[in-house]
Amino acid sequence: MNTFDLTTVLGVPDLADHLSRVEQGINRTLLSDNRYLSQPIRRLLRGRRAKQLRPSLLIAIVIGQGQQINDLVITGCVAVELVHIASLVHDDVIDTADERWGIPTINGHEGVNRAIVVGDYLLAKACLQAAAISAPAAKIIASTIAALCDGQTRELADKGNTDRSKAAYLAAVSGKTAALLSAVCQLGGMCAGLTTSQMSALARFGQDFGMAFQIVDDILDLVSTPALSGKPVGQDLSAGIYTLPLLFALAGSSGDTLRILLKDYQPHDQSAIIDILLRDSSIEKAIQIAQKYSQSSIQALQNLGGSSAINLINLPNAYLNWALKQAVAGSYRPAIAKILP
Repeated sequence: MNTFDLTTVLGVPDLADHLSRVEQGINRTLLSDNRYLSQPIRRLLRGRRAKQLRPSLLIAIVIGQGQQINDLVITGCVAVELVHIASLVHDDVIDTADERWGIPTINGHEGVNRAIVVGDYLLAKACLQAAAISAPAAKIIASTIAALCDGQTRELADKGNTDRSKAAYLAAVSGKTAALLSAVCQLGGMCAGLTTSQMSALARFGQDFGMAFQIVDDILDLVSTPALSGKPVGQDLSAGIYTLPLLFALAGSSGDTLRILLKDYQPHDQSAIIDILLRDSSIEKAIQIAQKYSQSSIQALQNLGGSSAINLINLPNAYLNWALKQAVAGSYRPAIAKILP
């Protein structure tokens, strides 16, 4: 898998060293003499293929303000990464996924009950890490976990719903993905000693970048491959989760044809569905929405003083362009390339 170069894009040459400290912090935090917790967690951490986007963002914000990456910053990074890992464990339960990163999921290997408990354990540890920073930091993490639950339940409520609205989709994405990236940026601002207005600018940046990030991720679930994306693809269609490209197509002239394919969907129908989404410009429309959120996130940085904006300003567009060029299956690249600037 061709990984996204966060070190260069964020302008943090020693990012790998800081992330190594984060990984050490995660391992220390999750030490347990209870093998029913420790065994699945160790397997998960060993096999994990992490972009480490969230701790990288937090680190870049702090460095951009001329501050040192001290133990409290690392603690904040550990907190947000544990929330992210926990959300993946719970996602695997919801999706009944047997594999992630090429290794058995906890629900697939140890069972659903164990996976739920491990996910809850990770969330509790995240809250403890945030509380070690400050009460406001703990409030940010707790609010984020609530937002994750809100977004996930909204998505589940529309499972199999071909009349799902774009507004409902965006509300789900706001909770299940964007809220955590917003929290990451707020914690970065807090650790850097920024003002309330500066933290608000960072929160807006994280929120809108998170929206763009998830829309692109949903597009990749249709047009990528496991080797390129680092995870199974076609999950949303199989689960009856209809994301933005599908919603555009369902509301258009191809809607009746698409509903027939979705009614008794089988994995071999995916290529026919993607052909429809490309032909009627539904994927293009979804990309345009992602680009709008990307631009909105960049505009939010105009309200941020200091040099953190310099570290962040290239990230949204760089990520979108990388993902839609490097993580798209070869058979779909020419069609996607025509859409991109």
